Amino acid sequence: MGSTDLPDLSPHGYRVIGELSRGGFGRVYLAHSERMNRQVAVKEMLERAEQEQSGEQVDSAEYRDRSRRFAQEGEMAGKFGDNPHIVTVHDFIDQRYLVLHYYKDGTLRDRLETVGALPLDEALVVAIGLCHALEDLWREYIVHRDVKPENTFLVLKRRDDGSSVVTRAALGDFGIAQTRKHTGQMTFGLKHPGTPDYMSPEQDNGTQYLDVRSDLYAVGLILYEMLYGRRYKGSEHYLRGQAVPDEEHAYVGSILNKLLQKDVQARYSTPEDL
Repeated sequence: MGSTDLPDLSPHGYRVIGELSRGGFGRVYLAHSERMNRQVAVKEMLERAEQEQSGEQVDSAEYRDRSRRFAQEGEMAGKFGDNPHIVTVHDFIDQRYLVLHYYKDGTLRDRLETVGALPLDEALVVAIGLCHALEDLWREYIVHRDVKPENTFLVLKRRDDGSSVVTRAALGDFGIAQTRKHTGQMTFGLKHPGTPDYMSPEQDNGTQYLDVRSDLYAVGLILYEMLYGRRYKGSEHYLRGQAVPDEEHAYVGSILNKLLQKDVQARYSTPEDL
């Protein structure tokens, strides 16, 4: 993408440097904030015509839903600016551009694809960070519904030998979160959105409103993947009470087993409990 194709956000105090990624729904740019004097990420939601030019067929109802979710992401994540484990939203411009904290070290998915399975101490840093994020969200009766490695952003510390270690994890992308106004109400038979490989059984198969234990199930899936270097594939996508093979991770096996129970009542009740 040439510089002439980049959005001009200079009237709002942002100099767009280049494109980081793109999809049919939108694009993400690297920018410099004049006010904060640092780099930020800018997520753009494309107009309906632009989305269709990318090859997607988008009807009016679908576009309105995407617009609503995009606005929701800005409004919700902006409430938790003091939590270092939730991606900070700095600005929301013209209902089209989200200005976010830029994580130069990338996502947990990037880390897993680069190094494979993580050491236990790093995996626990990530899992505990996600729990701190979910703890704050659930205080507001928010269920994320899309906790996965692609939405988990990392901060790394470089060692003298050139290697790196994970020191912090932050949860982002709140576009499909279940909010306070929904929680405890009826869904009228609508299925939950989400990423199939990281959905709890009740999110995948049910229509009832969820609580934080659904997000904790996703944390269990991620913890398993971090430790074993592969995605968890239990019977019918979830455990039926059997122990997770713990190998060298000893007590972590029992934690995983509790997180990955099909029966929501058998899991940890809250992030604090975990």
